[in-house]
Amino acid sequence: MNQSTDDESIFLNLNYTLTLLFSTIALIGMIGNILVILSVCIDLRMKRSLTNRLIVHVACCDLIILLFNIPDLIQFVSSRNGNWILNEISCKLIRSILVLAQYASVLTMCMITIERFIGIVYPLRSKLLLSKKNLRQMALFIWIFAIVCTSPNFFYLRVIETDDHRTRHCFLVYSKDSIEHQRRYIIHKSIESTIFYFIPLLLQIYCYIRISIELCRVDQTLTNSYVFKKNEVDDDAEFDVDNEDNVTSRITMIDSPSNVPKHSFVDLKRNSYSTIIHFKIREEKQRKNNHNLLKSRRSVIKMLVVVVLIYFISFSPQVLVFILFQTNAIRQTPKFIETPYFIAFTMLLVTISSASNPIVYTIFCYKFRLSFSKILRRFCFCILPFLKSSSHHHSTTIQQFQLKDNYLQQQQRR
Repeated sequence: MNQSTDDESIFLNLNYTLTLLFSTIALIGMIGNILVILSVCIDLRMKRSLTNRLIVHVACCDLIILLFNIPDLIQFVSSRNGNWILNEISCKLIRSILVLAQYASVLTMCMITIERFIGIVYPLRSKLLLSKKNLRQMALFIWIFAIVCTSPNFFYLRVIETDDHRTRHCFLVYSKDSIEHQRRYIIHKSIESTIFYFIPLLLQIYCYIRISIELCRVDQTLTNSYVFKKNEVDDDAEFDVDNEDNVTSRITMIDSPSNVPKHSFVDLKRNSYSTIIHFKIREEKQRKNNHNLLKSRRSVIKMLVVVVLIYFISFSPQVLVFILFQTNAIRQTPKFIETPYFIAFTMLLVTISSASNPIVYTIFCYKFRLSFSKILRRFCFCILPFLKSSSHHHSTTIQQFQLKDNYLQQQQRR
């Protein structure tokens, strides 16, 4: 009796902890993704960037995942065995929309990688290939392809109830025959893992390696060019400052006729000196612009690499369990994989993946940080007068009650 009571208390404590953890992560993720969408939609400069527009697509997918994960989370924490307490139509809709959003998210991240790859490795072709029209067509193709790949989930998802009617689960059921079901399940999940896990992973590894090589090459070229030009300009500047007569004589010998008046030599000397100073300023500005551009590209690439890593790390346990255990590559399945808490762990990773992207954008991108702070300040300025008025109304109401009580007390004394 004591053992069962202890188990029940442990279960309740764990459920409360998971509920708090999931709720906090989901709330932060929803607020963050809404901020990402608003930042790009409000700011016209950010909206011009194709990468930012694609990031909005990813944020929309993450928001859908977080919203449609809520029923799963509620059902998991409200029942001991992770029962599905809704009907079969809800099972089909909720799980299918979740899978659709995950498919669209990974395909959009691949599209962002390809866009960055073409823009950096093949910059001359980027204007032709990465137009707004092509972007819309690719986004439409992504959603149509994701819907087609999601359709088997809608048809084969069923609510399965055990013989003792104690547990109900929302599972894919391909056939009543267990052998046929297992065969179709392996085929479906193998195709899914190949299209939406392994191919995107290899594609993005290849693209980011090529992008890193190109950025290093451009950085080295700019550095060498700057060092060469700086030495050349410094030599000329030193020659100009210390040997102005020599500069004048050199310019006169090359460009001036022998019968030029004396005052023209002074003008020529001044013009040559100002030209060199102007040349130095222009070179310095160009170097700073190139440096800032390269730094901005690096920060964007770092940001995207971190987002991709988080995504694939989050979905790796599911893929590894399928490859190692569900395909019978390893006959003996560990007990913890079959428990509801392993499902909770995989759900937690997916939730973290969808909620962490705005945090990554904030860390690596100054424009997102600035835009987030502007939106939050506007929100605070809008809500502050309302809070002040409500607090003022509350304080006046309390004062009225106090005056009324004092009046009643005085009447009673009389």
